Amino acid sequence: MNTLADLKRKLINGASLVMTYNSFGSGLIGKARYIIKTNTTGVYLNEDKEAVKGSFLEYPKASLLEFTDKGFNIYEAGFRPLNKEEQDILNNVPRDKEQEERDIMTDTNVMWYKKEAYLKDKGFKYLDGNTEERGLKYDYNTQMIIDNNLKGELSLSYEWGD
Repeated sequence: MNTLADLKRKLINGASLVMTYNSFGSGLIGKARYIIKTNTTGVYLNEDKEAVKGSFLEYPKASLLEFTDKGFNIYEAGFRPLNKEEQDILNNVPRDKEQEERDIMTDTNVMWYKKEAYLKDKGFKYLDGNTEERGLKYDYNTQMIIDNNLKGELSLSYEWGD
């Protein structure tokens, strides 16, 4: 088993999973949970096989999925530095100090809209930090690109149950 499609075929109603790692910590680590419902975007899990409701596990992007001998791992999207083209786009965002001051004093957003239009026109809308585009998004805190094609930190780890 190597693909997301293989994972989807294996995650059927009644199958069990055991969480072995959760980056947020969890009281569910080590407990068997059963798939009680599936749909096109993920599966619902519950400790009771007969339950009607459960917690939702969304299928990850294929690039953020890794198979192990006993189960699978799901990763967060990774960070990468801006490439030269992206850095040039950010360095050349239109600036108008007077309009920025007017925006602050009058509670308007003229310069924000100009920046949005500039980034969209250049084909780099994701550099606004609010939009994910083609699996990319700019992170203002780290000043890096969050890229769904790169594996970042381990988020969840599951093993196949009985």
